[in-house]
Amino acid sequence: MGGMGKTSLALKLKEHIHDNFEYVIRRSLKNAPPLSELLGSLLKILSKDENIDIPDNINIRIARLINYLSSHRYLLLLDDGEEILQPRELIGQYRQGFEDYEKLFRQVGERPHQSCLLLISREKPKIIQSLEDNTRCVKSFQIQGLDEEAAKEIFKMKGFSGSESRLTELIKLYQSNPFKLNIVARTIQELFGGSVTNFLDQATLDFNDIYNLIDTQFQRLSDLEKEIMYSLASAGQPLLLTELRQQINKKGITDAMKSLTGRGLVEKTEGETHFTLQRIVMKYVNRKLSR
Repeated sequence: MGGMGKTSLALKLKEHIHDNFEYVIRRSLKNAPPLSELLGSLLKILSKDENIDIPDNINIRIARLINYLSSHRYLLLLDDGEEILQPRELIGQYRQGFEDYEKLFRQVGERPHQSCLLLISREKPKIIQSLEDNTRCVKSFQIQGLDEEAAKEIFKMKGFSGSESRLTELIKLYQSNPFKLNIVARTIQELFGGSVTNFLDQATLDFNDIYNLIDTQFQRLSDLEKEIMYSLASAGQPLLLTELRQQINKKGITDAMKSLTGRGLVEKTEGETHFTLQRIVMKYVNRKLSR
């Protein structure tokens, strides 16, 4: 799910561990640079020579990068990783022309070296799961949002009024998502006089900024994933996978559900056997259904 603070957390981590590395390099994949372009940029920085002769062959460029990662201790941060992945398909598949990124991730994950690559992404490339299963050096971490006390601080620091139980209710409503909570905090301050209670008693959850965030992710879903989202929203209650299969008589339900949970759009409830949507996501989907 977007807005969880992945980049902020990564930058905070960098502050804590940068002394363990000789050099820290951060690059954004937001504009989806071809791998050859990214490698060329990295090799120029690591070689400290703008005029270095860099071969066109991708495999040789990756090999040279691995050599630098082996001979020195570097931290590479790649942000916005979802931009090299294919929208409107199940999670983790590369956009056409970006398949070579898998070679990079595989080489960095499997080859011995003394550096670290941190990929920040709303979606996890499939190769990462494979590397996690087969190597001890590759790990992924899905951000779950702020813990309750940290989330409460967003409101307490602004002097908001409201009982602890109402604050907890508000935080759960927005899944401890810092992006959503900051939007809500501004609204409570501007329209409800800082009263969490008044907001909860009167609010309708309609926030364009939050809906836009959800919409960005919804538009990346495959048709089958969208169909599952519509079914869960229409049901209005958690469903078993078997119940979803009865409603959607198509192949690939299991893979699509795994994709949705990987995106953070579907939650497991009731002993990890039922699936549902977060309340605000459900409201967004129902609004699309009513159009």
